[in-house]
This record gives sequence, C-alpha cells and structure tokens, in this order.
Amino acid sequence: MPGAPSSLPSSLLTFAPLLHTKVWGGDALARWGQAVRPGDRIGEAWLLSDLAATSATGAGGGAAVSVVDRGPASGATLHDLVARDARSLLGAPGAAFPLLVKLLDAREHLSVQTHPSAAYAAAHADAHLKTESWFVLEAQPDAAIYAGLREGVDLADLPAAAREDRLAPLLRRVPVRAGDCVHLPSGTIHALGPGIVVAEVQTPSDTTFRVYDWGRTDRALHVDAAMACIDPALRPEPVRAPDGQAGRWPLVETDAYTIELLRADAPVTLDLAGRAWCVLCAGGSGALRAGDDRAALAPGGLVLAPARLGSVEIAPADAVSALLVRVGA
Repeated sequence: MPGAPSSLPSSLLTFAPLLHTKVWGGDALARWGQAVRPGDRIGEAWLLSDLAATSATGAGGGAAVSVVDRGPASGATLHDLVARDARSLLGAPGAAFPLLVKLLDAREHLSVQTHPSAAYAAAHADAHLKTESWFVLEAQPDAAIYAGLREGVDLADLPAAAREDRLAPLLRRVPVRAGDCVHLPSGTIHALGPGIVVAEVQTPSDTTFRVYDWGRTDRALHVDAAMACIDPALRPEPVRAPDGQAGRWPLVETDAYTIELLRADAPVTLDLAGRAWCVLCAGGSGALRAGDDRAALAPGGLVLAPARLGSVEIAPADAVSALLVRVGA
C-alpha cells in the first residue's frame, strides 16, 4: 500500500470499525463509540478483522479486513501487517490475524444458531470452526441469552420444533447482566436475546448455521448442517468478576485466546509475554501507553499492542474497565 511502512512500526495500533446492518440490530452502539445514528439497525461493529471472505459484506461475500486509522502504519490493513512481520506483531508465525473482535447490539433476538463442529469442519472445506465468547456490556432488565439445550431434550426433536415455532422452550434460557461472560465453544446451540450489547471475541470464522429465526422468513435456515454440529452436552454458564472490585480476573481460556477483566483506578503495567494483546475498553476512560506512544481508551474502543512492544501501561483517567485479550494460548 502506497505510503505504508515496509516493516511493522513500534507503535500501538487502532483500526477503523467495520459496521454491519442486521435485521436484529439497533442504534445502541452509538453509546460505545461507533458512528451509529438514531434509528439505525447496526447489529455488529467489527473492531478487529482479517477475513478474506464473509457473508456479512453482502451477497456472495467479500473481504472484511481492518485498516489502521492512526500513527505511522495508518492506511495499512491488518492483513498487510501480519504479512510483513507476523512474529513482531503476533509473537508467532502466521498468515492471517487469528482472532475476530466485535461489538453486537441485539435490539431483537438473534437467530438460534450453531457453528461447525471439528468433525464437520474437517469434512467440509468451506466450513470453519468458530469458538466465541460474549462479554455483556449492557443488558436490559430480564435480558437473557440462550445457551445449550434444556436437560432431557432430544436433539432429534429440534427440526420439527423449529418448523412448528416451538423451539424456544427446548433451549436453556440464561439470565444475564452487565459484566457476565459466556464462553460458547463451536457446536453450542445459542442465541442472544433482545436488549443486550456484548463484546464478542472469536476465532476468525463467519460460518453460521441457523436453526430458527423467531418467525422471520427472509433468511435461509441450515437445519440439516446444524444438526450435524450441535453438541447437546454443551450448556455454558456465565462467569463474572467480583462486582465493583479493582483487580484482574481470568474469564476465558482457550487454545486461541484468553480473556481477562481488568478494573483499575491507577496505572497498571501489562506484560505482553511475547504475544499480541487486544485491550478493549468496557467502561471508564484512559490511555494505553508504549514509550512515547499513547492511544486513547474510551468505551467500545480497541487498541492492539504488538508482541514486539514487550509491555504497555494502562493509564486510567478515571476508574477504567477493560477486557485484556491475549492472542494465542
């Protein structure tokens, strides 16, 4: 790309969000730093993405790759940076950035869906595993997610229940509130209920199999594929850090990423330990610092700290809450 550096700069990285309209979306992401107008139906803001193809970009799919919006690498794509120097960025070799980070605004129910199991992905070259984790940023009173099947439900009953508009009672309805984190391994049947805003960290896949769409008829269902992937034993429960306490708490640990919640009212040093880290502000404000470089932290904003920086400082302006996402195990 003209004007972009030939090697990875020693700086913090921020990216222009990619906004996607969804039938179930709303305008709540305006409260999370996104360029959303009243009455919009923006369901997703992709904060960090390196997908060569995705259904979210319209008919036939297309690329969805984040572009740096500040500093010496401004104008370069995330894919460019990985290609130039994956080890400096990620701390390990790689051909593409191995995570996708989003904000989701569920004004209405998301479809009941699942993602490919390992066995299904191995047998279908166009299907990719998608393990994801939701951190609840906002939840209206009585808000809930759906995660897994209720005890005693027979998987074979799902296709008829979906056709006959009686699927919801077969699903585990799990109440959630702001601060809850739910990990959803590939193969979990799940959906966001209405009135919830989440930050989602996931492996980089856009393969989704819809089982049921709450009476909406304008989107395809993929019941047969979903049935081949759903694991009825998966029944995730929310985890949360102690309410109101400053500190750093582990929330999710996978082979692809870890998630911790940091609450701080004084500067904190984050040792990158040879990996890239994403810092996503979940409340309050402040800055991420690396030497003389400084990137603002505001609700819904994400900063990527390349592995080569070694360590960074999180400097609250007031009490700040942030998701610390380590890229890789």
